[in-house]
Amino acid sequence: MVSSYIASNEAARTAGMGAAQQSEEMFKYETCRRMLQDFGFQSASVASCEKFESKVKEMFIREPGRMKLLIVVDKLLTGFDAPPATYLYIDKKMQDHGLFQAICRVNRLDGESKEFGYIVDYKDLFLSLGKAVKSFTGEAFENYESADVQGLLKDRLTEANKLLAQRLDRLRALCEPVEEPKGLDEYLDYFCMGENLEKHQRQRVELYRGTAALMRAYAKVCDELDLAGYSKEQIVLIRKEVELFANARDAVKLASGDYIDMKMYEAEMRNLIDTYVHASDAESVSTLEDMGMVELLVNRTEEIIRDTERKTGKHAAESISNNLKKEITEKRSLNPRFYDSMGTLLVRLLEDHKKGIVEYKDFLEKVVDLAKKIKYGEKPRAQSINTPRLKALYDNAPVPRRHAERFPEQFALVMDRKCAEMQAGFQDPLSLRYREARFLIQEGLEELADEFGLDINDEAIEKIFNLAKQY
Repeated sequence: MVSSYIASNEAARTAGMGAAQQSEEMFKYETCRRMLQDFGFQSASVASCEKFESKVKEMFIREPGRMKLLIVVDKLLTGFDAPPATYLYIDKKMQDHGLFQAICRVNRLDGESKEFGYIVDYKDLFLSLGKAVKSFTGEAFENYESADVQGLLKDRLTEANKLLAQRLDRLRALCEPVEEPKGLDEYLDYFCMGENLEKHQRQRVELYRGTAALMRAYAKVCDELDLAGYSKEQIVLIRKEVELFANARDAVKLASGDYIDMKMYEAEMRNLIDTYVHASDAESVSTLEDMGMVELLVNRTEEIIRDTERKTGKHAAESISNNLKKEITEKRSLNPRFYDSMGTLLVRLLEDHKKGIVEYKDFLEKVVDLAKKIKYGEKPRAQSINTPRLKALYDNAPVPRRHAERFPEQFALVMDRKCAEMQAGFQDPLSLRYREARFLIQEGLEELADEFGLDINDEAIEKIFNLAKQY
């Protein structure tokens, strides 16, 4: 809470006050002191109050997820701009310029999730609000025809209804190519199966964004569709259509491996779906964000397979493969040779399943084995190879001309030591540390060259340098 009240020891001991006033002042002081302590301020001094206000305002602007509600008393009506602020709750009699300045606190757009601000009026100020807007915008439009400046104030329900219709039309147009009967199988086929996984990547992004926008529009009007003029039959049809898009979005996300994008919508989107649409549960999508498909297949094999089968049906095998493929691609830079080999195995396994060479049950067993290889490594390494960087260097060791069997371990140990000597910021091509890092790699290769008959060239240095950047 930010207010004009400044806590101080003197504030609680003002002479001449009656018992009731003293009690009220003490309550204010203690409340303020505890609030300041929650933010790391030990005393309730004037300086602490000023620093607290600055910190709170900065959090409200920069970290709206942590500071979701800011209560202000006689504060921040001017000179305070927080684009994420979406709701303004007015519980104070206001008029004229004070009222107009207050409502302007929520008129900043802030990304796709904020389309306009809301004013929740506890003091029945709507008529005053119209007067304030007219008073403070009238002069700017005094030379225009009245018809040209109509619409400064609009009916919320009418506008919300228009928005819902627009969002539905947008998704209907996007999903027009989906084959009939437009069930989840058809959505999966169109958006992410086979060659469509790469071909329709842009369409998937539009599906995710469009569905999120539709959910926001539906939440604003779902309880008042009858007031907007819809019949009971129409309300049921709209609800079913919104549910279909929500379920299709979740299934496509799971099947395509795009689960990480759920972070765009945060917990608020899941709450909207659960509250207003009751779409099918999508816990596996959230779990995938936290663990990744490899972790799930290794640690929760039966659960993730069962959940994927339930959500993607006949596309379960390809859905699991898509998720593994995505994880392999994302981690490739950490260990190119190892993840390339895993990707090749996965592609071959899925092709054999599609051709009927490998039955579904055997496919699942082999996929789980593949996930274990990705997690723990395909082959045993020397005991000294015990860190992610050592493992990556070991797996990507070049092929020497002599003593090949013990070379990977020696190579990994020498190059790991050289990587440890690199200074922070060595990735910048314009810095001296960049040149020093490449020299260290060359130095390490030269240590190995005579014993193992190792070729030293720019390509070998570049590969090791790229690995060093990952760790």
